[in-house]
Amino acid sequence: MNSNTLTDLTTPLLELVKKRYLAVFGHRIIAMFTLGSLGSHGDFSPCSDIDVAVFLDNIKKEDQDSVLELWNELKASKLPYAEVLSVFWSSYDKATFSQGIGRFPALDRLDLIDHGKLIYGIDKRSGLPKPTAQEMLHESAEFIISYLLTTEKLEELILKPKIIINKGARYYTKFVLFPVRLLLTLENPSIVASNHDAVKAFCKHNHYSKEIKTLVKNAYQLRNLASDTTPNIDNPKDFQRNLISLYGYCLNQYHKWLLSLDTKLAFQIGALQERITKPNPS
Repeated sequence: MNSNTLTDLTTPLLELVKKRYLAVFGHRIIAMFTLGSLGSHGDFSPCSDIDVAVFLDNIKKEDQDSVLELWNELKASKLPYAEVLSVFWSSYDKATFSQGIGRFPALDRLDLIDHGKLIYGIDKRSGLPKPTAQEMLHESAEFIISYLLTTEKLEELILKPKIIINKGARYYTKFVLFPVRLLLTLENPSIVASNHDAVKAFCKHNHYSKEIKTLVKNAYQLRNLASDTTPNIDNPKDFQRNLISLYGYCLNQYHKWLLSLDTKLAFQIGALQERITKPNPS
């Protein structure tokens, strides 16, 4: 299936997003964008998510509940990709947007400014402030702790790697490629790259082994599988060893950056690094 056919599959969901948000918020909607792999840097695949940004005229206390209710409704629509819809929202007010008020993490704010595609309304991105490098890296470290290596995922990485494989191509490829993208953010926090660009940059470095580069390149190719397809991994033990090495290196780099900036986060990242590099119990 080519990329144009794939993105065509997202049209019904995006049309429903626009219809329902306009029905609920009416004239308060100033603009809507797609971002992520549906942004200008592309790289959409069967394993991609759908990322939409909504700009309101201002932020009201009750908006949080309305956005959440709409998000749950849209995810239950059974349309293609509805289950992986993410909605970011804020206003064009510089102070509101720069603080991520509504729901707009730093990486997604930068992605919106550099790569968002307008699908409704007025494009006023030129006046929006970009997040600082420190914001980007700080939120990336928090993402590792709160999402990437939760207790459940840490157990999968250390003790149950077959679960990562058996959960399907979307879960598998994200598990492998997230640290690759986080390393690129650490190297250059002023850009948000596609998976393709992150993998390309990763494989140029000499300090990664051939085996780890192969793991990463294969994971990128597996994004072409249907999201629930189980990847065919010849040797789960080799997969686990290389994945642990990849995560260990990513954690080590973030730990070094955090040491002089945020001792609490540095301790948490360091604890994760120690946990995954400790020999597994026999």
